[in-house]
Amino acid sequence: MNSVDTNILLYAVNRDCAEHTAARVLMDRALTTPHDWIVPDQVYFELYRLVRSGTILQKPLSAVEATNLVAWYRNSSGWGRCGWDTRLFDRALPYLRDAGRGASSVFDVTIALVLKDAGVTRLYTRNVVDFAAFKWLEVVNPIDG
Repeated sequence: MNSVDTNILLYAVNRDCAEHTAARVLMDRALTTPHDWIVPDQVYFELYRLVRSGTILQKPLSAVEATNLVAWYRNSSGWGRCGWDTRLFDRALPYLRDAGRGASSVFDVTIALVLKDAGVTRLYTRNVVDFAAFKWLEVVNPIDG
C-alpha cells in the first residue's frame, strides 16, 4: 500500500514550481490505481494550509478553492483514508523524546504512525531523511530520483 506526503501533493498542484512535472506524473499514476493508495487526513490539512499561503505560492488559493481542492482529493480521488487515533499517542512518545528531532518533527511522527496503523508500507516524499527512523516504511523521493 502506498501513500504520499504533503509536499508531493503541493508540487502536483503548483504548476509554478520546478518539481511539478515529476509530482504530477506520480499523482496521475496514483489516480489510475486508487485502490493502492491511502492518504492521512493530516496530509490534507497540511495541503490546505500550504495552498492558502502567499509565502509558499505565487497565487495562493482562496478558502473556497483550497477547500474544494482538498475535498476533491479526499472524497473523489478514490484513495483510501486514514487518520489519527488516540491509541497511537503512547507510540509517538519515544520519537518525540529523541533530542535529535526538532519540534516540527511531530507532524512526520504522526503521519508515520498513522500510516503504519493503516498498513501502508511505502511513502512518497521529498523529505526522505525526516522518515528514516520509521523502518516499516519504504521512503521514496519521486522528485530527485
